Amino acid sequence: MHSNPLATITPQDVDTFERDGAVCLRGMFAEEWLDYLAGAIDEAMSGSGPYTKTQSSSDDPGFYFSDYWASHRVERLKYFALNSPAAEIAARLVRSARANFFFDAVWVKEPRTRQRSGWHQDQPY
Repeated sequence: MHSNPLATITPQDVDTFERDGAVCLRGMFAEEWLDYLAGAIDEAMSGSGPYTKTQSSSDDPGFYFSDYWASHRVERLKYFALNSPAAEIAARLVRSARANFFFDAVWVKEPRTRQRSGWHQDQPY
């Protein structure tokens, strides 16, 4: 699979990220990577680990799933983190020569899910 981002991150993208803490980047991953990640997420959802949790109830019209450190049990997630363009994209956005893989979380929340997402913030990361 192609390991470089498909689209270019512009200086304006970096400025937006620095100013707003987020930026919308489209077309960064080849379709093969997106398919690979979708399969990895399906694999994560089909198993269980110490942090796997179905957040929605059985009567909820949607489905809400979360997992932490899933890359410890789903090799495909670890492979994606270490070999896809994700690290290069992150490094470019923070003007760094590299990015270190620190933590992973899987969040899947389908439309019409009534269960609210719990409050959290990602500042420590």
